[in-house]
Amino acid sequence: MQQQQQDDAQPVPAFVARLANARRISVMLKSILLTDKNAVATVFILPGGIKFVAEDAKSMQANAFLQAAIFLQYTCPAELPPFKIHLEKLLDCLNIFSSGTAPAPAPTALKLTYCGPGSVLNLLLEEGGVFADCDLRTLEPDDILDFAFNSFGVHNKLIVKSEGMKGAFAELDTSSEFLEVVMSPDEPYLRLSTTGQAGQVNVDFPFDSFVIETFECFRPQCNRYRMSLIAPSIKGLAISTKTSMRMNARGFLSLQFMISNEDSQVSFVEYLCAPEDANEDSERDEESELSGTDSAHLLDGQPSYAHHEVSAPMEQ
Repeated sequence: MQQQQQDDAQPVPAFVARLANARRISVMLKSILLTDKNAVATVFILPGGIKFVAEDAKSMQANAFLQAAIFLQYTCPAELPPFKIHLEKLLDCLNIFSSGTAPAPAPTALKLTYCGPGSVLNLLLEEGGVFADCDLRTLEPDDILDFAFNSFGVHNKLIVKSEGMKGAFAELDTSSEFLEVVMSPDEPYLRLSTTGQAGQVNVDFPFDSFVIETFECFRPQCNRYRMSLIAPSIKGLAISTKTSMRMNARGFLSLQFMISNEDSQVSFVEYLCAPEDANEDSERDEESELSGTDSAHLLDGQPSYAHHEVSAPMEQ
């Protein structure tokens, strides 16, 4: 009877997930680590997967979405209230069996358990018969900035093999204060430009380049973005196989990366960046078109491009 009462006192987990290799999550979370100190992320646990959202100066937002299908077990009957967590501490737990930057010699199995608002996020890790049990305190979430990216009309879209985008970023001058992005129906089609200590560098993507899978451009656009905001996205690019670049009517930039594992299962990382000079005229021009429009929201549990025609090439 006493044992039964003790068992009854145990909270029932609202969420349980198991993963064969914890590194699958850690590499994703490292790619959205936007600041060096006191980095936090808002966590959304949904029936379709887990989304981690990090922000920097209200001008940059990074989203990592891990679909339920990549987990060995994923139990989440209903969407849970979001919570905030210290991102660096979570990464420390996930890499507890690793030394320095070297990867662990064997996969680290992971079990995630969460009992609901106010409870800790529990991580149970196992490697070679050795276990580590970590409890991470969860915090009340702050309001997430809604970029309303899709609400202002996505004029230009590009899907490219990431190898091509990696080569382009390798040529750019990272000492530049800004990255300029030109998208046009005519030449140069897509141009990335920097001006720094080495002078001006232009990288063009020819329309018939073998790395380009989809290119839809309805009007010329040229916008500048602070390199300090763009730089964190290179971490997502480095581990990706495909890249989606989109620009909306206000000049906001979306960089979305598809990341595949050894089992060909995919996860997604998205970066949203505000332009240096927001186009208020475009916002006013679009306002009448938006009335009554049912637009997709970034926090609905799926990558934003899952609601657009560009999703098919990205998911192949």
